Amino acid sequence: MKVSLTPTWQYYQSLTADISQLKQSYQKQQVTATQLQTIGERLWNLTGLDTLPEHLEIISDQPNIHEIPWEMIYHPTHGFVALTQNFHLHLTRSFNNFSQKKIEFTKYYTASLKILLFTAQVQFTSQQPPLLLELEQFTLRRALAPLIAAGKVQLYAPDDGRFTTLCQLLQQPWDIVILSGHGFSQQNQAGIWFETDEHAQLITHNQLRQAFTNRNIYTVILTACQSLKIAIELHQLGIPHVIGMWENVLDRAACCFIETFCKTFVVKNSIVTALQQGRVAMTQLLSHHEIWQQKAVPDIGQWSLPILFSNQETQLIVSRKFLTRSPPQEKHKFLKFFIGRRSLLRRLSQSLQQGTPKFLWLWGKSGVGKTALAQHLAFNLIECGYTVIQYSSPSPQSLLQQLKQYFDIERESQLDTLYYLTEHPYLLLIDGDIANAAECLKILAQWDSPKLRIIITTCQLDLKLAHFQELQLQPIDYTDFCRYICAQGLPYSSFQLRLLYQATQGNFHAIQILENFAFPSDTTQFWQNIAILQRYLRSITD
Repeated sequence: MKVSLTPTWQYYQSLTADISQLKQSYQKQQVTATQLQTIGERLWNLTGLDTLPEHLEIISDQPNIHEIPWEMIYHPTHGFVALTQNFHLHLTRSFNNFSQKKIEFTKYYTASLKILLFTAQVQFTSQQPPLLLELEQFTLRRALAPLIAAGKVQLYAPDDGRFTTLCQLLQQPWDIVILSGHGFSQQNQAGIWFETDEHAQLITHNQLRQAFTNRNIYTVILTACQSLKIAIELHQLGIPHVIGMWENVLDRAACCFIETFCKTFVVKNSIVTALQQGRVAMTQLLSHHEIWQQKAVPDIGQWSLPILFSNQETQLIVSRKFLTRSPPQEKHKFLKFFIGRRSLLRRLSQSLQQGTPKFLWLWGKSGVGKTALAQHLAFNLIECGYTVIQYSSPSPQSLLQQLKQYFDIERESQLDTLYYLTEHPYLLLIDGDIANAAECLKILAQWDSPKLRIIITTCQLDLKLAHFQELQLQPIDYTDFCRYICAQGLPYSSFQLRLLYQATQGNFHAIQILENFAFPSDTTQFWQNIAILQRYLRSITD
């Protein structure tokens, strides 16, 4: 059902005052269901409807109407209707003075669905830790793994949150562009914070509008907080579907929404259906320590839900037959949750892809995260078309024997076997002692093949190889340590986290043991756990 709204100025002013008070309550983390219901009932009365339709489209030529949190509309009988499975809600502007021609997609059944997940990771103060954006990348990659493996979906999620990088990527056509990060909205200004090499950079809504102008993009999802104004402006450009957030969104809620939306959308569902599934899902997984940490728990968790701006909300762009699921390929064994080291990942990934250098040797203490970093770099190269051959030591086979087995050859000489690695884009991933691989590595390093990449991870740097970049990896910093613990859902206080970090220095072996501990019931148990962790670390380092 379509509802066209032109409320009186007095009514709108009164409603705006209530919404402003609600925002203040949210900032103090004191939002209650009663507050939401009160405003939701006023929104329902504003529609003038007698019965609840399954599909509600709000139409208005007044921009202020679109900045109202319609997702909290409350029906006297059905309650918060945006949380019901079969209800569809979206907004439409009643005028069509778009600044560019509407985008038409004609490749629905002949090409893979292209999705860009662009995350900007910035930190402002020690009291406001960075977002868990890596969790969004990991969850979406895992959810779409079968379709990615079958070539039905192309997902690109760079470890690069710079605005210049986004502008370069937007020159390509995308079916879905997802922007995650810190949003900003105050008075008539709105924007999103992007990464730089040193400090955060606030990109305004006008700059974002310019970046998206005349681009071939079908759907934009803004999970950044307070991104509604940006969503309205992007929709004015003629982008068919734009989703934004009226207020703040919690890390775990945004992650769940993106995963559910994409999984629903790519199996022949309309935008509004995928949106509604995502709305419901993002309110059903959050526990108190993940949402509000050590502060008081309100009776509503993620109450601010995404809103859709669309003029063709029922259109389908994917075919169920086209997106038939298939088993994931072996390459997805490298897909593991990885957090932190953004600038290092960006630099190393770009270097390996460009071949400057082609060979990388990561070394450092046990548990510092060498293998995890190497596997994340490997997955990035896989997305660029590389095939990974992994060799771990100690192994009953030498590297040469494993290569002969991999290529299914027996009688070729050592040089002939190694030559196979130069014919296609291969990544040789070596973890552990390289004694049984040293001779082969010396030959490969001298050849300097343009297609071959090599990553070695060891505790010691005990051999000099030509053309290798050597990098001693340091432990993760305190901020990334806290974010990793938070991602595991462990409700330690800031004081406890500081003590744990000092005791373990962010060692991943210790963190894995910590994940298996029951949460300490008292201070005595907490210190006993720390003692166990320290004894374990001494046993693996002595």
